[in-house]
Amino acid sequence: MWMRVIECQGTPYEIGKQIGEGCRDILQHSMETTFGILSRGYQITLEEVIATAGKFMDPVRQYDPMLIEQLQGQADAMGIPLENMFALRCIFEMSY
Repeated sequence: MWMRVIECQGTPYEIGKQIGEGCRDILQHSMETTFGILSRGYQITLEEVIATAGKFMDPVRQYDPMLIEQLQGQADAMGIPLENMFALRCIFEMSY
């Protein structure tokens, strides 16, 4: 087992973009695996998973806008919507 180290600097968005570029394969695998498990386990669609996470977006944006900026950078680096990246970050909360 190994750990990937990504050195980042800049704004939260720029840091997120660097993480997204450096860990694109890991993040993609995490999304496929995690969303798949959650979808099958609860018998819901990917769209329902993302919509459920979306309910938390505004409160998180108010509490920690820099986190949302960082996630937007990651999403942009991966070429996916912010909502998908946000859902990955909310996966533990949503599993309950």
